[in-house]
Amino acid sequence: MKKINIGIIGLGRVSQIAYLAQLTKNKRINSISICDTNLELLNKISKKYNISKFYSKYQVMLEKEDLDLIFLIVNRFFAENLAEKILEHKKNFILFSEKPFALSLQKANKLVKLAQKKNKTFFVGYMKRCDNGIRLLKNKINKLNLGRISFVDYNSFDGDSFDKKDKYIKYKFKKISKKKNTSELKFLNTQCHSINLLEYLFGKLSLDHSYVNLAGEGITIFKNNKNIKFVLKNRFNKKTEWYEKIKIFFEKGFIEVDISAPFFRNKATLISYRKYSNRNSTRINLFKKKWCFENQVKNVINYTTIKKNNSKLKLYPELCQAKSCLNEFKLIKKIFA
Repeated sequence: MKKINIGIIGLGRVSQIAYLAQLTKNKRINSISICDTNLELLNKISKKYNISKFYSKYQVMLEKEDLDLIFLIVNRFFAENLAEKILEHKKNFILFSEKPFALSLQKANKLVKLAQKKNKTFFVGYMKRCDNGIRLLKNKINKLNLGRISFVDYNSFDGDSFDKKDKYIKYKFKKISKKKNTSELKFLNTQCHSINLLEYLFGKLSLDHSYVNLAGEGITIFKNNKNIKFVLKNRFNKKTEWYEKIKIFFEKGFIEVDISAPFFRNKATLISYRKYSNRNSTRINLFKKKWCFENQVKNVINYTTIKKNNSKLKLYPELCQAKSCLNEFKLIKKIFA
């Protein structure tokens, strides 16, 4: 089986902690090319991971290297324009971009149409879908004899998502973008994850009511085609501990999902359920406790390898294609209209 060649654009904290360490150990990868405009960081990363192919300009990397897969792991204010240039390139490869891949519905639509026009697979990094706890929830949600779903309560309170034990090469970040980080963009950055996860579990959502203040915090109510209501409560505060919990209420009981902070690789999502006829909750145990980022990277690499070898493509429902994210942008645009 032929191995794949990958490129990584952006070598910041997320790239180092969640991607580089795993990609450099993956046996299905033939070569890795890296790119960053920060020359000091670029040199340090190349030496740390013994990567001989490194570039300060992504255009040069795209021309010189025969890449099968590109990881775009950059600040969200730069992602959409870079994604557009990469998708426009004549070479055929798969693009994987961290979320959000655009800052507006208009730009998101443009990128999706461009990917389709150029016949390129375009994945977006929603790693919570690859969490083993979420996978288990999706499999078990209708098998616990709890009756029909009444409504869903989702608390998404932003906090410190990084594990201080993780070591990475620090750098000075130069923000060149002129775009202001508005409350809508802050909401998009954090709550596109929440909306995407709800749609992954329960299907397409529509906006019912929104009570979001000028800071972008508050309560948003969605509903799906089964008329189930979803109450999303959000708050921004990087100085507090991460708090993300979903509670699914049924006719005969409820399920509680305690989602761990994304960059804590040793913390698992906890799932428990209780029937109203019982006093005690029952914990659903995970057979394998694997990091969501690890699962996501493995899935993308496997998909790319299969595609390169012209084998029958295996479906990875946890992987999110850009075209399936458009409804998130539509909903958020309505919330802030």
